[in-house]
Amino acid sequence: MLARIRALDSNARVVASTQVVLNAVFVEVDAAVLPKLAMDKAVMRIAPVGNYELDLSETVPYIGAATVQQRA
Repeated sequence: MLARIRALDSNARVVASTQVVLNAVFVEVDAAVLPKLAMDKAVMRIAPVGNYELDLSETVPYIGAATVQQRA
């Protein structure tokens, strides 16, 4: 599969992969190749992946780590 992706976009970059929960590969590709990639019979689904950043103002209180953060 990765060879076919790279044939469509030589700059394609594998971001992550998994086989535990589902057999999937996360690849950064040029948006222009998505229609061709979607036509590949091995592709079950193409979904965008958001760019998330850590925000300690939300996560620290959520896990109760304010005391630890204050000591750092």
